[in-house]
Amino acid sequence: MLLATTSILDYTFLHNPLRSYLHLALIILGTMLFVKYISRILGKLVYRLFKKWTADNELLHFEELLIRPISIFIGLIIIYFAFQLLRYPQEVTIMIFNQIELRDFLHKIWYTLLVLSITWMSMRVIDFIVYLLLQKALFTKTKTDDQVLFFAKDIFKVAIGILSVLFILGAIYKLDIRGLLGAAGIATLAIALAAKETLENLISSIIILIERPYSVGDIVKAGEAEGQVEKIGFRSTILRSPDKTLVTIPNKKMVESLTENQTDRINRNVKQHIYIKPNLKSSIIKEILRELETTLCITIDGVIDYSIYLQDIDKGNLHIYIEYLLPSIDSKLLQQSRQSYNLKIIEMLEKYGAELSSASI
Repeated sequence: MLLATTSILDYTFLHNPLRSYLHLALIILGTMLFVKYISRILGKLVYRLFKKWTADNELLHFEELLIRPISIFIGLIIIYFAFQLLRYPQEVTIMIFNQIELRDFLHKIWYTLLVLSITWMSMRVIDFIVYLLLQKALFTKTKTDDQVLFFAKDIFKVAIGILSVLFILGAIYKLDIRGLLGAAGIATLAIALAAKETLENLISSIIILIERPYSVGDIVKAGEAEGQVEKIGFRSTILRSPDKTLVTIPNKKMVESLTENQTDRINRNVKQHIYIKPNLKSSIIKEILRELETTLCITIDGVIDYSIYLQDIDKGNLHIYIEYLLPSIDSKLLQQSRQSYNLKIIEMLEKYGAELSSASI
């Protein structure tokens, strides 16, 4: 029985015994089963390079970023050496696209995948380094450093991607890089003319980074859009609106439009108009104005200054103008304060028999 098995394993197919194919299959199967464990071990070794700048609980985040690209890298290395067990039959010649032999084509594909896996690992390492720097940036007074870190991360990742593509084309596929760069220069000029708006957004992002009208975390209002700045990218600024919707605004519009940074403001100015029907005696109107002042100071905390007066008699309506200045407070708290004051106004008008006209806003 043993001799029969041995004879079967010695059977030759394409100049390789079945024993070699079996070894290859076992190695690939073992790689699929254990590559994650090997990747975790290698990841922990790499993590030691960053350990003195990190907390103990950052290992999990590091593994989440690096495990997949490391697994692919290790898998490619093992598969390469596993295929060395087989002897490629010289008499078998298969041409791909009538230009390249199959064996050389497979080698180029393998080298391409290897470079891409290294590129992926490099980008994930950049993500982790920026993550660590952002943790330290949380303790700084300004959020400009957060902004710079996001910008720098994108630049480094784009640069690594471009270098990887050039390396693959030049070193692996033996293409003329100088010729490609020359053609790329002409293509870049054509693209630049066609993508004028994209370039304007890129320049605007640099202006935002230098002038710092707002930073990540600030609450801004640009045109009709309002929300907290979540990211300032190459092309656009992303806001999280009060209803938790993500709003993407091109940086060009952020620079050109009137942008209010509500986080940096010292005070909030509130204006309000009340229109009531003119069926009241002057003494009652004076009482209403006096009580509006008293109610304002009692209902809303921290009023710095205010003005309340009968501004005009407009289209048969009495126009009362209310304006008051508050310290900078949260938008939600401001809305609650205004609601309380408005309810007091309605109660007070009902007490004096005053009726709101349809012109009230």
